[in-house]
Amino acid sequence: MEARRDGFFVVYFDNDHPNPRSTSTTTNLDYQTTFEAFMFNERSFLVNSASPRQDVDAFFREVEKGMQQLEWLASFLMQEFEKGHHYTIVFTSHASPRSNSRYNMILSQRRFASIENFLMRWNNGALSPFIEEGKLLYTNTPYGDTRAGVAMPADPAFSIYSVEASRERKVTIKCEKN
Repeated sequence: MEARRDGFFVVYFDNDHPNPRSTSTTTNLDYQTTFEAFMFNERSFLVNSASPRQDVDAFFREVEKGMQQLEWLASFLMQEFEKGHHYTIVFTSHASPRSNSRYNMILSQRRFASIENFLMRWNNGALSPFIEEGKLLYTNTPYGDTRAGVAMPADPAFSIYSVEASRERKVTIKCEKN
């Protein structure tokens, strides 16, 4: 498994995660923890979604693929840092339009923070010295729900459990060699 050749991939989040209903822009959770909880809820999505079952199944395979790509990226970066290379990761973080725009902006920042925590903690903190030395730089642009598609009906079958709403809850990751 590897990230796409252009270094771009997406990781997805469960509704209002990490840390539901929090007004903090940060989290102590890392993406691995958030991912595992999301995968545990797959059955709820299958039962409650307005989307066809095969679409929900396919979406959760994408969720798994995103986690695999993030793991691959961390391993790849470790190898590259040991060779003396430097990288920049450009993140964009997003939310579905289920809540108000201010809250969704904060939620988007928490989503990025969970990815940042993942990178800092990966393999018992193996990447953290390289991050602290500046060999890995990153930026995040939190978009909240400003880039979300159409507004979803209030019905949770659409606004929480549908594949369309689920695709809005993401962090995009683009890694580039400096």
